[in-house]
Amino acid sequence: MAFRYYKYDINKKKVYYYGGKPRRVRPAALLVNNDGYYLLGYDKRDRRKLYRIDHMSHVSMHTERYQELPEKLDAKMTQLSFSAGNPFLRQEDITWVKLRFRRHDVDKVLDRFGFNIQM
Repeated sequence: MAFRYYKYDINKKKVYYYGGKPRRVRPAALLVNNDGYYLLGYDKRDRRKLYRIDHMSHVSMHTERYQELPEKLDAKMTQLSFSAGNPFLRQEDITWVKLRFRRHDVDKVLDRFGFNIQM
C-alpha cells in the first residue's frame, strides 16, 4: 500500500513528510488504542513502521503480492504504550493554562486538545 503521511504546523495546516513522496509499506496489523487507529506495517527493508491512520492521505492499495511478513505477529509485538487521557471531565475540573511547546510538537498538542484551541 502507498500513502502520503503528514503532520500539522502551528497554523493547523498539513505538512507532508518526505517532501510529499508516498510511503510504501506492507500492512501487517491495525492497532486501536484510546480511540486512536494505527497501521503497523513493514517498509522495503523489513523494518517495522507505525503510522497513525488519521495522518495518512492519498491512500492506494497495490495489486502486488506480499511475501510473508518478516516476523510473526504476536501479543508482544502489538504491546505499544500510549498515554491515556480522561475524556470524562466535569466543568469544575477545567483550568485555563498557557502552554509552551516546540513547533515540532504541534501534532501532539492538536491531537490532545483538538483544533478549537488558540495558538
